[in-house]
Amino acid sequence: MKLSELINGTLLGDASIGINKNRYYYYSLNAKDKIFLEWNRRSFKKFNIPTYIALNNAISKVFTLGFYINARQNIELSSLRGKWYRKHNGKTVKVVPKNLEITPTTLLFWYLGDGSLIRRKNDKNRVPTIVIATNCF
Repeated sequence: MKLSELINGTLLGDASIGINKNRYYYYSLNAKDKIFLEWNRRSFKKFNIPTYIALNNAISKVFTLGFYINARQNIELSSLRGKWYRKHNGKTVKVVPKNLEITPTTLLFWYLGDGSLIRRKNDKNRVPTIVIATNCF
């Protein structure tokens, strides 16, 4: 597994890369399932990336896994914002990079973050359907 595959897969889902004061980049992945975020946290730990998990919204019980991107320490991470975000009508929007390679790992993290498996109870002959959300792109 490569770090870029992990991040690209989560960015296809609910993850984002933000910027503060045009200098400080941060990654965040939101989810209601804290156990899922802890599993992702262990994946980032393999790359020596210190992360935090915080309660993002107490009402909806959404948690955030995040980390700060130090451009001097990791050029690959610092270039991700430019690959994934564009200005459109004065707003910054997330776009899928044209040269994005969908690897098995990227697909796994995309599915785990924004996918579901549909099984029909009454139709035993039908193969389950995998659905991955793409409504934000």
